[in-house]
Amino acid sequence: MTTPKAPKTPKPPKTPSAPKRPGKYVIYFSRIDDEGVRNPNVVIWAAEYAAKRFLSMLRNNQPITWIDDETWEVGDLRVSCDLMEELWSYRYANRDEREWEVPEPYYSCALRAIGRAPVVTRREVIEATKAGKKPRKPRGDRKPRASRDGLITVQQIAAELKVTPRECRMVLRALKLPKPEAGWAWTEVEAKKIKPQIEKGLKK
Repeated sequence: MTTPKAPKTPKPPKTPSAPKRPGKYVIYFSRIDDEGVRNPNVVIWAAEYAAKRFLSMLRNNQPITWIDDETWEVGDLRVSCDLMEELWSYRYANRDEREWEVPEPYYSCALRAIGRAPVVTRREVIEATKAGKKPRKPRGDRKPRASRDGLITVQQIAAELKVTPRECRMVLRALKLPKPEAGWAWTEVEAKKIKPQIEKGLKK
């Protein structure tokens, strides 16, 4: 008598989770924009190898700094996941997992997170063609922003003046002051000159 084979366990879906296939790996990532604001993003994956591949894209073969067991940073990009330790130690089970590529729009999302140009997807080309429009062109690689180490930011000045950073930035733009390479941040000497100008502008 032939023993019936046990049914194969279905492989977890590799794409981001949906209501019918709840995800397990919630990855939060954010980077500081030119205004000094950290913009949060989140992607949820159902399969471990897919989540690990997405993390690899965010790391971009760069050295990382661990903040805690669940969070690390590379440059001004911060990445966290409750199951980071599990993902970090995961080893791809086969060739398919090792060679699997992150699909759109998550591929371009990861590229933007690491400051690289987003790609134009085939779907975008088709939709643009149907609408009679030209598909958007990828932007050039984002120029790395200068370090803010040792600088006084507009957020710090706003806190001292007891106003919001947004109000300070509005004054700076109204004064048509040139924006430093590191964003709205200055050396201590420069900040002493900038602060009175902001304070005066707030009173108008």
